[in-house]
Amino acid sequence: MKSKIFRKRRQCGISRVDVSKMLLMLALTICSGATSAGDVLERCGDVHDPYRDGVSKIIDKAVSQRSSLQLTTIPSFEAESGLRLVGTQLYFVQFQTSFWVGSYPSNLKDGGRMDFLKAKISTKVRDAPMNSILAARVARIYGKAIDHATKARQSGVDGVSFYYSKSDGACAYAWSPKPRTRNGLLVDLHSRLERHTRYVRAADLQRSESDMGKLLQRIESAEHGQ
Repeated sequence: MKSKIFRKRRQCGISRVDVSKMLLMLALTICSGATSAGDVLERCGDVHDPYRDGVSKIIDKAVSQRSSLQLTTIPSFEAESGLRLVGTQLYFVQFQTSFWVGSYPSNLKDGGRMDFLKAKISTKVRDAPMNSILAARVARIYGKAIDHATKARQSGVDGVSFYYSKSDGACAYAWSPKPRTRNGLLVDLHSRLERHTRYVRAADLQRSESDMGKLLQRIESAEHGQ
């Protein structure tokens, strides 16, 4: 059986070495794609998403101030949330119920379309100050990641989507990134920023900023390939 297969390879001009090279190139392509998917954010689509736009509007209304950086979390099975950086003040907005579930059609007369105008969502807001230098580093890191975003490749039904945008409208996202990738580090920073808004005491805020500074240094080192 093996001899027949090898005869066919020879007839087609394909040797064992050629097959090995092809398999190696395929493996490298897959690995390269997986690496880039975890290391580079993906651009948001040109067409506006009414669901994501609705989530952002609720967060922006709760903050009620123009922000320079917007970080929004959209889980598959939990309520949405978002961070907004206003100067050196960081705001965290947590939805009390899922905006997606609240927009679900109550009947099928309208064709089962989602209605993102009908949902009545209450939110809880907390905020905390940030060191001006630290706030600038956070804005720079996310801004650079957004600017270097690639065309979208990944998507999925389950998982968590993290949307990052700037005041100029530029937007990028990561979908359930793997830990220890560059996107994973951006999500770690996102979580760290959320945690920062829980603190009130000066000592707690200072300790939080110190921990955040170490994470920022890791991300900056990863940017330079160190």
